[in-house]
Amino acid sequence: MSAEHIQQLNKIANSRSSLQKMLRIAEEFCEIVDISINAEKSQVLHICPKKDEELLPIQVKDQQVMPVKKSMPIRYLGVWLTQSGSKSFQKNLIIEKVKNVCRILKWQRATDKLVRYILNHVTFPQIEYLLKDMVLSESVCNTVNSTVLQFFKNKVGFARSAMNSIFFMSGGYKLFNIQNRQIQMHGVNWLKRVNADNDVGLSTRIRLQQYQNATWHHKSVLNSITVVNTKMGHNLTGDILGMLKLIDFKFHICTTLPGSLTFPSGGFIPIAECKETKWFKKYRQSLKNRRIMFFDQLFNIDFSTFLHWPHLLTFIKGVTRGAIPGWYNDLEALHNTPTIQNKLIGMKEFHNSINPFIDMYSPFKTKDGVWYSQKDKGQYNIGKLTKERSLEDVLVDDYIAQHFVQVSRGLEPTSIVKPCEKCPININTQGNDPRCLIAIDKHESIQIPVKKSKNSTSNTRHNQMEKRIVMPVKDIRKMHQIINEVRKVDTPYNNGIIDEDIDFEATTLVDFQRKFLESKFVTEKVTVNKLIEITSQLRHLNNITVYTDGSCKDFDGQYGMGLGWIIPESMNSIENDIKFKCYADHFPSSTKAELLAIITALAVAPVGSVVNVFTDSQNAINIVEEIVSNRDRDIQWTKGKNIISRNAILHMIKDLDLTVQCHKVKAHSNDKYNEEADSLARITWNEIFSGERIQVNIQAFNTPMIIPLWRGLALDVSIKDTLQSINEHTWTQKWLNQNRIKWWITKDKARKIHWKFTAKSVHPSKITTFKSDFKESKFRQFSLKLLNDELPTMNNLHKRKPWIYQSDKCPFCNAEKEDNIHVFTCQSFTDENPFKDLKEKFIRMTHFEANKVKPTLVLSKTRERLQTVTENWENQKATAMEYSWITLPDIIAGLVPISFVTACKDLTGDSTLGAKVVIKSIYAFKKHLFGIWKQRCERLILWEKSKNITTNDKRSNKLKVVSDNSLTVIEREIAFDDITGAPLHNASVVATPVSRQRYSYILNEASLNARNFGWLVTPVQGATMSRAVN
Repeated sequence: MSAEHIQQLNKIANSRSSLQKMLRIAEEFCEIVDISINAEKSQVLHICPKKDEELLPIQVKDQQVMPVKKSMPIRYLGVWLTQSGSKSFQKNLIIEKVKNVCRILKWQRATDKLVRYILNHVTFPQIEYLLKDMVLSESVCNTVNSTVLQFFKNKVGFARSAMNSIFFMSGGYKLFNIQNRQIQMHGVNWLKRVNADNDVGLSTRIRLQQYQNATWHHKSVLNSITVVNTKMGHNLTGDILGMLKLIDFKFHICTTLPGSLTFPSGGFIPIAECKETKWFKKYRQSLKNRRIMFFDQLFNIDFSTFLHWPHLLTFIKGVTRGAIPGWYNDLEALHNTPTIQNKLIGMKEFHNSINPFIDMYSPFKTKDGVWYSQKDKGQYNIGKLTKERSLEDVLVDDYIAQHFVQVSRGLEPTSIVKPCEKCPININTQGNDPRCLIAIDKHESIQIPVKKSKNSTSNTRHNQMEKRIVMPVKDIRKMHQIINEVRKVDTPYNNGIIDEDIDFEATTLVDFQRKFLESKFVTEKVTVNKLIEITSQLRHLNNITVYTDGSCKDFDGQYGMGLGWIIPESMNSIENDIKFKCYADHFPSSTKAELLAIITALAVAPVGSVVNVFTDSQNAINIVEEIVSNRDRDIQWTKGKNIISRNAILHMIKDLDLTVQCHKVKAHSNDKYNEEADSLARITWNEIFSGERIQVNIQAFNTPMIIPLWRGLALDVSIKDTLQSINEHTWTQKWLNQNRIKWWITKDKARKIHWKFTAKSVHPSKITTFKSDFKESKFRQFSLKLLNDELPTMNNLHKRKPWIYQSDKCPFCNAEKEDNIHVFTCQSFTDENPFKDLKEKFIRMTHFEANKVKPTLVLSKTRERLQTVTENWENQKATAMEYSWITLPDIIAGLVPISFVTACKDLTGDSTLGAKVVIKSIYAFKKHLFGIWKQRCERLILWEKSKNITTNDKRSNKLKVVSDNSLTVIEREIAFDDITGAPLHNASVVATPVSRQRYSYILNEASLNARNFGWLVTPVQGATMSRAVN
């Protein structure tokens, strides 16, 4: 039997020798099972190679495999890695994948839905997998998106200049945007990883801490807007946080899992807030190297003096040699300004007059050693820390130091120190050791800077290399003085008399309950007092029955939630019924209101009790039962709704050790207590603003570690749904803010539009379904072009090719600009009012659809109601679209007013039937408009041929002078009524291809304009047209 080769064998080791050992073990295993490693296909990648190992080969079987070059990518688990960390190959691969798909689909006959499906659900998943370990920059995202858009616009028949938002927003084609997709994918995955209680979570939090360190900021990188422009790809966590912060995401830290985020704090004046952003970015790395973050660190022990650079070096880390950095000079000049001087008083009060950043206890080692000063019996002893770990009679809390004395000049100590020659405080008992050793108390001593220097702080022996104290001696004495003053502060003793009448047990219980409720809820004090009073009434029970209910109501766009519950006295051992009601906001829904009612009811239950919850919400019961059955499993913020409420129920059950049992009550079944709970939960308009409000306090949670916030609001839905919703609304807002849209869809008008049905009227079937044909694609294309003024009207043609279409006026009436409304309201071929005609057709179509779904409608009343709704629609100017009311041009463009939807629902007496009437009637009206548009296009083709405008001219960007000659030879496949007298739109003639039937006529403008289209004028048989338009 021949040995088979292993196709995939991935080995990771921290050194070359370890990898070689692993390969030997793998080879031994392969021999046992009769398989082998294909060394010819093996590749070695050094992530952080040593210089002497960079080009050393790895022995695989009988062959040597050389490490790949720094820039050469190799594939590992579907992504591509390089020694240098470059992702250029992966980026180029993504761009090439997109271009390749577009090249293949370009020449395929496919509907818009099919092309969209291939892009969104075949191509993008492949791209997203390549994004697992990287984030695309904005420029690369723009390249990918522009490639997709350019191809898709061409495929579905839109101009290259069409608004991008049409194709990305949910009401349009709903194409995936690579920038939105990577934010959604990375946001969900990162939150899942960072909250994981395993090695993946720990490593993610380590990366997060590295990013926090890189920012060198006094605020958490999770809940601040600080973004560090790290090199793309060097910290994936930082890249993801940067993207999320751009869309106003922050994160709240709940607990302290291993590896949780830490950041410097404790200062009063952060340097980042004292200087401009540009300055801080310039010196960020230097300040980080020196461990300087607060202005407080630059002052002496009592904030009276700005530290000199040599003195400052003893308290900060980093290189001690070299020139004084520029940031120090800038901050030294800044400290004399009124801004900092005014803050010094607050700084002293904040720190109680002692600078905590002058580390007097933690040793800082330099090449000259660690030095301490200790005051003992009025004397200042200087000592250099030695290596001796212990000596006889030395306490554990003492350092062992070599004693030095200060050289005196005129009875005054100087900065120069020299070794002591065994004074009385010497504890060194070894006779052969000449050093004088002393014990330094760790809590009574302070570290001082001592080094060899020629510069003296006491004007002694200048220009001589001596061991000197490089800080003023008076500052050392001041430090000891402050320490002694602090230690003299005694806690006063209270000799108060104990009141024997105080019930300490009850007082302690109330305090505990208040603390518990205030930690769980964010609400007013009066609400907490109510809950405490209820808790006191129930503390003797171990089994409670409660009826809960919640409500959510929409008051013209202003939502409010009410919650209430009742504990019946007949079912519990209490004197009277206990009732509670409150109100809530944020993420309104009836289910959330029901859950909040249950949460507040559980909060008042005694510890260890059984709670029977009766509710008419089956959804709330399912959620609670799911939580109870999985109480040992944490609820994550990556999927689902009502996440805060679900977490609150879980924590409430765990904290109070409750047993919760839910019971279903049929709604409105004349159950006394359920009706009472329903009455308590009802909410009115005034109570939205004036009622007592309550919400869950997310700071009471200890899991998960990090909770997402959007604009300061804790999310009650999954971050995936939130990001998807943000992306959809972002593109919708971009669409509404386009100049061609916002001039006629004002804010007031937008409130009168039913956007759900407006979007539905564009699509005969959902854009995400598999049902698709070319007829539907054409209808969708027409609807979107009509809504967005993208139809090839003369107005748009003149903008795109002014050298061919020299005017934006209608070529048939030559009176008004031809836009997407004038196309359907041109009066050049009729004596009737086209607005009135279109309105009547719309009413008849709506009437017809209403009678189909409900034949029992009274015809006169139905027509009267529709006339009332459409009475203001007869407007003969498209410019009226810019006003706040709905007009017929708005209906033609594709808007569906709320008043029309309400009228249809009232006519049918059913919301579902009313919605069906709305959609069917809008579809029928758009089909009628589509027919008018096709006929207009036929007329324009004739006009173009009369002007000698060819297809090549329209495709070319070369300038062409169009003749204004009214007599033009054109070729036409259809006979004209003023020449032949035959009826128009003969089926046999229209069906004949252009290539088979060509006729030449000499035709003037009048006869061209007088062509009969049936829907405008009635033809006169056997004669020319009775009316010509000038």
